Amino acid sequence: MARSIRLEFEGAFYHVMARGNRKAAIFVDDHDRRFFLQCLADVCEKTGWLVHAWVLMENHYHLFIQTPEANLVEGMKWLQNTVLGTMGVEDTAQGRKKMVERLDKRAAEERERSGFVAVDAGADKRGSHLRRGWYWGKQAFAEKLMKLGEAAIGRKRKARGYDASPERKAHGEQSALVLLEEGLRLAKLTKDELAGYRCTEPRKVLLACLLWKKTTVSQAWIAEHLGMKNSANVSRVVHRMDLSRLEEKVSEELWRFVGVKMKENEH
Repeated sequence: MARSIRLEFEGAFYHVMARGNRKAAIFVDDHDRRFFLQCLADVCEKTGWLVHAWVLMENHYHLFIQTPEANLVEGMKWLQNTVLGTMGVEDTAQGRKKMVERLDKRAAEERERSGFVAVDAGADKRGSHLRRGWYWGKQAFAEKLMKLGEAAIGRKRKARGYDASPERKAHGEQSALVLLEEGLRLAKLTKDELAGYRCTEPRKVLLACLLWKKTTVSQAWIAEHLGMKNSANVSRVVHRMDLSRLEEKVSEELWRFVGVKMKENEH
């Protein structure tokens, strides 16, 4: 299905919809639906999104969301990649390559069915070679889209009450660096000391989980900044973390800091 150009700005509202390839089922049973909703909750925690309504159908879903930050693309990239399993591929480099190949093939099939005609690189940039999103339609439709986009971006609209909202806090790399710096201070660790500790060291595990749950940085980023060698180590400790076993192994200050941050802006 054709997708409109993704316009991102603070306080925006979006109707997000995704459908299975060739209208194939994406939810087999209630287990699949619960898994998707858990992924949706996770991405809200990472990005600060607010979900006002959602509908899960057999072969597609609808979301009505609000993004206090201009991070729709970043959040959707995480959400869609996390349900990689529904496409029959693993969350590995090879699996992601297969997914991209399938999406490219699907895009080619959709363009062929739509009567799409390829254009030269120097042609009107409103064609389907836009860096994000496609449009299919006549020139008048293209011009209308561009005017709407320019108006929305120019206004930089914000939702009412946004300035006072706790969701205004950034969830990207800058936020991760702030959390990491404060966490290391309370853990009485320096960046140079991190590599000398195992990946399962309680303080490193807590900080890895905090960064993964509350920001949109990648597991590779967390691995690099916490001295955990690779993203696989981060994934393993985050998903196997047992909070009950960590509380007595870290300082009260660090435990309280992580606990407070993990509870902020819960959705």
